[in-house]
Amino acid sequence: MTATSSMRVGFTGLGNMGFGMTRNLQKAGFALVMNDIRRESAAELLANEAVWADSPTGMMAAVAVAEEAAEISAAASVAASVAAAAVSSSVNAELAPARVPPTSPPRRD
Repeated sequence: MTATSSMRVGFTGLGNMGFGMTRNLQKAGFALVMNDIRRESAAELLANEAVWADSPTGMMAAVAVAEEAAEISAAASVAASVAAAAVSSSVNAELAPARVPPTSPPRRD
């Protein structure tokens, strides 16, 4: 784990998009607490030290232990922002080699 391992990220939904996002967060060293309709969708992540929550409410409680309601709301915003940033970085890294720099049209003097 990296220096970010002390930061817990809550995540609900491990479908096609959510699973990839959580895997990237886990690779980056974040401690994950997750929830999904199907627990088996989290098997790989759970094998790598992620924590399962039985409900979205339980997931948020595990992320923001002993926090007040306003702080739980802030933790949810942080979790969503971190997830979006991780996906954005991953997509940009994958697309970078495929990008072609723009060219200027030929000059006509």
